[in-house]
Amino acid sequence: MEQIDFDPKIAEEYGLQEAVILALIQKEVAAARMVNINLYGGRYWVRKSWMDLYAQLPFIRKYRIKEALQKLVEAGLLVEGYYNEDPFDRTKWYSI
Repeated sequence: MEQIDFDPKIAEEYGLQEAVILALIQKEVAAARMVNINLYGGRYWVRKSWMDLYAQLPFIRKYRIKEALQKLVEAGLLVEGYYNEDPFDRTKWYSI
């Protein structure tokens, strides 16, 4: 399992799970920026379902991942979008 460095201030204000998920998405968005992929509307994005996150973070319960993502979006720390080619694919994309 890869190491995920999270911001303790985010953990204190929003929760530990939220801080870990945010750090993981930030890391993956930075990787997309480095190789110049998934650029839409001036932002780099990462395509993630809550099941993808659960596979990466099995120590966080599935329902908590869903709640944490929603909390991060509501707080403005994450932006969500839909950039799937298949209109029936509702997997969300996230950016910072």
